[in-house]
Amino acid sequence: MSLETVLWVDARPEEAYLEGHFADAIQINEDNWDEGISQLLEAWDPDVAIVVYCDGERCAASRELVMRIRTDLGLEPVYWLKEGYEAFQAMGGQSE
Repeated sequence: MSLETVLWVDARPEEAYLEGHFADAIQINEDNWDEGISQLLEAWDPDVAIVVYCDGERCAASRELVMRIRTDLGLEPVYWLKEGYEAFQAMGGQSE
């Protein structure tokens, strides 16, 4: 799986998302679930993995969101990025 074949979902709060996020990431959390899911379904391609991230291993938001996407929407494949956005930045990753 390459970065180009991933639909990124940012599970962090809006303030963190606005400070920086993966290119083209859709921001979804409990506060904007309905709006975010509409955007996700519009962008979703069954041949592309959905990868959800938050702030890192201490953050459970990405794991919880993955479970909700799987159970409520039945979408697959859906994964979470274990070390999250924090690790991406530490490795020098560029964001929007």
